[in-house]
Amino acid sequence: MPSAPREPEKEAGDREPGGGGPLASELRPFAHPVSDALVLAAADRAERHQPRSEPGVMLGDVFAHMGFVYNGAATRQLRPSLDALLSAGALEQTGRHGVKLWVLTSAGRRQLAQARRKDEAVELPESPQHRKWRHSRATAAERIDDYRDELRALLDETVALFDTRAHSDLWFCLAKRLRGPGDKHRGGDLLPHGVARARRCPAGRRRLQRSRRRQPRPRGA
Repeated sequence: MPSAPREPEKEAGDREPGGGGPLASELRPFAHPVSDALVLAAADRAERHQPRSEPGVMLGDVFAHMGFVYNGAATRQLRPSLDALLSAGALEQTGRHGVKLWVLTSAGRRQLAQARRKDEAVELPESPQHRKWRHSRATAAERIDDYRDELRALLDETVALFDTRAHSDLWFCLAKRLRGPGDKHRGGDLLPHGVARARRCPAGRRRLQRSRRRQPRPRGA
């Protein structure tokens, strides 16, 4: 039985940008040809939307901002346009930590501005950031009742600590569960992820149980 044809590989140094699942399923197969102005507009928006301030974006981000699936076949089809933009000085290639990046030059920005003045087709589809926001909002709407119940349970547990001599480790654990994961650059996802991790701190649960056992019974009980 003949084997299925293998998909062309991406170039060395290219990496798949973050994302996947329902977000990636909304991307279309690459439709050739596309205008140079559309490629420049996608590179411009990808650079403006990235969290870091350094210039340069991955090629997969350019495809995502054009609304296309990023794979080896798509890269091969877009290669003539990329080479032409490189030769014209509208794009430059650089690297950071072994990753190939594409930089929109000042000449490229002038070319993009001129295309927009001439009303060339440079309208981009929904951005990856907006797609992510839209899906997060829809997921939150679907799960809001679960979030509310989980948060209420966690807050009840927190309020119960005021009547105990709880160890500081338990308070720290509760703070982490409310705060959620995240990092110093993007911030946490706060309560949704925090409440999803409620009751996942074994050390905190053990200390709470011991604190409740040590709590004196009221007279007459």
